[in-house]
Amino acid sequence: MSKLLSALMLCGLIICQSALALDRYEAELLLQKYDYIRSSWLEYGRNATEEEYTQAVRDLQFTANLTVTGLLDNATQQRLVEPRCGRSDDVSFPHKKTGLSQRNLTFGIFRYPWSSSVSDIRDVMAAAFAFWEKLTPLRFTELIGNSEELKMADITIVFDSGYHDDSRIFDDEGGIVAHARYPGEINELQIHFDSKEKWGFNLNGSEDDGSINLYRVAVHEIGHILGLRHSTNPHSVMFAWFGQGNALLPEDEQTTLNKLYPSGEIIEMTLNHSTVTTPKPALGLPCPKSVDAVLVVQRQTFFFSNDWFWSINANGIVTEQNTSIYAYWYGLPFNISKIDAVYYHKPQQKVVFFIGKKYYLFQSNRIHPSTPAGGRPIADFCLPNSVNKVDAVFFWEHNKMTYIISGNMYWRINDENYLQSCPTDSTYPRDMSVWRGVQLPVDAAFTSVTKELYFFKNGFYWMFNDTEMSVTQVQPKLISDWSKCLPLRTGVKRPISTTSPDVNSSPSLCICAVIVYFFTIVYILSYF
Repeated sequence: MSKLLSALMLCGLIICQSALALDRYEAELLLQKYDYIRSSWLEYGRNATEEEYTQAVRDLQFTANLTVTGLLDNATQQRLVEPRCGRSDDVSFPHKKTGLSQRNLTFGIFRYPWSSSVSDIRDVMAAAFAFWEKLTPLRFTELIGNSEELKMADITIVFDSGYHDDSRIFDDEGGIVAHARYPGEINELQIHFDSKEKWGFNLNGSEDDGSINLYRVAVHEIGHILGLRHSTNPHSVMFAWFGQGNALLPEDEQTTLNKLYPSGEIIEMTLNHSTVTTPKPALGLPCPKSVDAVLVVQRQTFFFSNDWFWSINANGIVTEQNTSIYAYWYGLPFNISKIDAVYYHKPQQKVVFFIGKKYYLFQSNRIHPSTPAGGRPIADFCLPNSVNKVDAVFFWEHNKMTYIISGNMYWRINDENYLQSCPTDSTYPRDMSVWRGVQLPVDAAFTSVTKELYFFKNGFYWMFNDTEMSVTQVQPKLISDWSKCLPLRTGVKRPISTTSPDVNSSPSLCICAVIVYFFTIVYILSYF
């Protein structure tokens, strides 16, 4: 047994080493990516000579603080594939001679990754800018507003993926995780983060679960927009690769920064000393009287009530609470009091908001350019002009169709072709009585991450049995049981479904009633 285990461990070690091995062509591509080899050679099929290739490896090893050998050893290969900044490694170039001319700057976060909390990201960005405020006379303020208002921000922060109108293309997890421009460059004052990365939000520069620390990366990228280049010091916040553990801004780099932004002093500045971390308060979100709409996308569930929302992830952890819809969903009209309905259109990978007789398409958390300022007519969904609002929209896993509810009627559409043509022989709308036990008018309906269908009404919810075509319980549950908000006050009367399967379809109840009736008659007759 011990020999078998040893053999398996040896095989695993060999597999791991071979998986890391890069051939000459792969190594050259990565060296070109970070400008160690001229990328223009790739266009006309010219490979680096042996001397050029060896020198490129030596330059990389010098920048990465490795033993300079010119050989592509394991440590060098590891550096080539580790998560890092997308800027080229220009450590031998002189630092920028001029910094930013403004001293008071605003920053705006244009787009967030689905899998992360808005508040976590905003907290991290505020802490990252605070790091540099302690070292310079610069002052940074977050700008919050809709898409047009955010365009006024001096510094633009965007989470994106793949090609994103920038030459530094993101490559999903690992590789390039972020990049920024120097002062004076085209698209200066822009910071781009890869939305496909697994981000962590500790404010000490380190993570325990293998995720990439956003705070560490943000501090680094802000350093670039201030004018700092990459460092060869592996302990510096300006080191191109993002490892774990504390990092600092060494004295020589502070001296460079002080020339750009004179502050008159050099201080000891590390990531975990720059911010005071305080535990976040426990969730204090009271449940609203009702939920207007529910959206499930990327394993996140968003609950909307009036003009604010909160969200939970697939593990039931609250990721956002009591947040204005305008602080996240950029492009929604400001004259609305509530979201009527919302759902995720899978074929187009867009979020669809229904507000009155209009709907709005969103790509991620920003309004899609094809949506006019006043929205599009809900008649695009084959609804008659007499429909003034949509109560709920949900995708039903049972038949992979989307359902739209308005009042006591519902329509069924196929998301694959919904905006192309409306069927002339449609048997819809149909009466909601088909969905037995559902309380009308519906406040919200959605299919959960675990593919179960729920209906919401007046602070309560019912789960639906797809096979029985009926709600699963007579007594509904409080929305606090599902959505992690604080429960309603005690004594709230729960509505009773009058068409529950427990009442209409259970023969045992009928038999019990007959038995009770029989013995009651016998008891009464015994007195005569």
